[in-house]
Amino acid sequence: MGLGVRGRRSTWLAAGCLAWRLALPGTAGAQTDASPPPGSFDGAATVAIQGIDQAAARDKALDAAFHEVVEGAVVAAIGTDEASSRAASIERSILSRSRSFVLGYQVSDEGADGGSYHVTLRARVATNALRKALDALRAPPSPAPGSPDGSVPAAQPGLVGVETSVDVVISGALTGSRYKAIEAFLERQVPGVRSVAVRSVEPGVVTLDVIGSFPPPGLGGYLSSAELAGFRLTANPSPVGSTIDVVVQNLDAPR
Repeated sequence: MGLGVRGRRSTWLAAGCLAWRLALPGTAGAQTDASPPPGSFDGAATVAIQGIDQAAARDKALDAAFHEVVEGAVVAAIGTDEASSRAASIERSILSRSRSFVLGYQVSDEGADGGSYHVTLRARVATNALRKALDALRAPPSPAPGSPDGSVPAAQPGLVGVETSVDVVISGALTGSRYKAIEAFLERQVPGVRSVAVRSVEPGVVTLDVIGSFPPPGLGGYLSSAELAGFRLTANPSPVGSTIDVVVQNLDAPR
């Protein structure tokens, strides 16, 4: 992976992919129990410290440990054989966004040791959401509404009938009223969207968890073509499909 990760990784998955950092107040530094409660899994990782950036190494170690946690939850849900046979699609669709399945975590041990940083933690996994994501991998795409032959109408770019979860990260010329307008647009005007929830709020950035029957390119197309009062959106889906970066622009700003 190029990060010097030395975690306790399952042998069924050859390639690793780091998720985003999860920062939940009041969780780091707590001690874990001897046996994990239902829905909780242990994870550990060690990464190389690049230069003197110990904070960045800690973030990468947390991310790698979250990946291991969700990997363990996948194996617990579907078994080693199915996990092995679907390793590539599971990595691409689920493990690449491990953070979105972690509800909270407790760090039992961490610290720098020479040129590396290690983290051991226990995390609680959103098992229902994980099972839905795994079921979506098994299900064939459904025809789009109004398309008996399975084709996607031009008015609904890229939408299909497989439920997925996408992080919509909104930044730019963002205000409270504009955020509400975007949330309402997603809930009321985008076919296939089942639910919209706030995942995190940071200065100038709001992240929404959007769940529904669509691939991210289709959702991104709707956002980029949205007709909103006083502003417009530029949406950029990530290559792995788990995130859409949305930039809010005033109407008089150049694209």
